[in-house]
Amino acid sequence: MLRTVKQLVKKAIELTSGFTWHDYYLLRSLRHFWWLYPWAFSYRTTIRLPRIERVAPNAASDSSVELCERISKAYRLAVEDPGPECDVSSMWQTHMEAKYGRLKSLLGGEPRPLAEALASMFSSEMVSGIDTGDLYRGRNWRVYSRRTLDDLVSLAEQLGVRRTESGGTIIGGAFSAGLPKLLRDTEAALGCSLDVPRIGAPYGVVIDGTLLTIQSCEYAYVALRLSQALQDRLGTNAVSVLEIGGGYGGAAMFVARLMPVASYTIADLPIVNVLQASFLGSVFGGHAVNLFGENRLARFSIIPGTSVKRLGRVGALFNENSMPELPLEASTSYLRWARENVQLFFSYNHETISPSGKGAIATVSEIVGQVDGFARKSRNYSWLRPGYTEEIWVPTSNTPGR
Repeated sequence: MLRTVKQLVKKAIELTSGFTWHDYYLLRSLRHFWWLYPWAFSYRTTIRLPRIERVAPNAASDSSVELCERISKAYRLAVEDPGPECDVSSMWQTHMEAKYGRLKSLLGGEPRPLAEALASMFSSEMVSGIDTGDLYRGRNWRVYSRRTLDDLVSLAEQLGVRRTESGGTIIGGAFSAGLPKLLRDTEAALGCSLDVPRIGAPYGVVIDGTLLTIQSCEYAYVALRLSQALQDRLGTNAVSVLEIGGGYGGAAMFVARLMPVASYTIADLPIVNVLQASFLGSVFGGHAVNLFGENRLARFSIIPGTSVKRLGRVGALFNENSMPELPLEASTSYLRWARENVQLFFSYNHETISPSGKGAIATVSEIVGQVDGFARKSRNYSWLRPGYTEEIWVPTSNTPGR
C-alpha cells in the first residue's frame, strides 16, 4: 500500500512539473487514457516513452528566399481582398493579435528575414492555434511523447494491424514487438510513410529514423478517411479537392502521399496562407505551389477565403477542425457555394460549443441546417481524437434520384 502511494506521489510530481493548461488538455484527450495509471493493471506491456527531439532549423537558401518573396506579394494582395469569409471568430482574433504580430511585420520587409523566421516556425509562436509551437517547454516531454504514441497506436488499431484496447485487461499490447515494428506495420497498412519533413524546426519522437510530431498521425488518418470517402462515394480519388482552413498544410501533404488528386486548393486566412505556402513549397518545391495572384500550373493552390466563389466546380470540399469555429456568416457562405459546386463535403470536426462564443460557434450539422440542400450520408466517431466526428455530406442536387 505504501509503495502504491509513493508511486502515485512520484507520478503526480512528474506530471505536474512545468505543466501548462495545454498539457492537461493533451492528457485529457488521450484515447488510451488508462495508460496514465498502468500500475492498476495486472497484465501490461511496459510503455517506454521516447524523448522528444527537436530538429535544428535549416539555413535560409536562395530558393526559400525566392519563395518568401512570392509569399509576401501574395499576402499583400490577399489582405486587400476583403469579404465575409475573412471574418474571424473572437478566439482567432485573439490568437492573431497576440501571436502573429512578428510574422505580419516580417511580411512587410525583405524576404530573407522572413525565410529565416519561417525556418523555425514549428518551434515558435507563428503556428499558434494550428500546432503546439512554443507551448512545448522541454520539461513536459512525457506528455507530448505519450500523446504521439497514443495517436500512432490508434491509427494502427483503425488499420487493423494491432488489436484494439478497452482498458479492461491487458494494456500496451501494441508495444509488445517494439516501436519500430509497430511503426512499420502501420505504414505498410496505411500505404505511405509517416515521416515528417525536417522543415520549419519541428519536434517529436523519432522511431527508427522516422519523425512523428504530435499531429502527424492524425493528419495521415484524416487524409486516409478522405481518400476512402472519395473512392466509396465518387468511385475515384483522382478529383479536385478544396480544403477550407488547412492548418499549416499537414493534411494536404498526406493527401498528396495517399491519393492522385487532380488538384488541391487550400482556402484560409491570408496570414495562415503564409504558413501553408512556406511548408508545402519547402516540402514539394516552390514550383508545386500556386499563390494568390499567380497563374501557375501547380500541384497546390493557396488562396484567401474571399476567392473561393471565383473557383469553378470541384470534386470535394474538405474541412478539418475549423468550420465550427468560423463566424456563421462565413461558414454558411462557403456551404451555399458548395451546394452548387461540389459533389461531396467531408467534415472532420469537434462539436464542443462554447457558451462564451470564444470557441466553437456552431456544429457542422447546425451550419448545414442553416443552408439546407445537403444530405448526410455517414456519421462516424474518430478513431484518433475523442469528441471528433467524421461526416460525409452530399448536395441533394447531386443525389441519385433527385
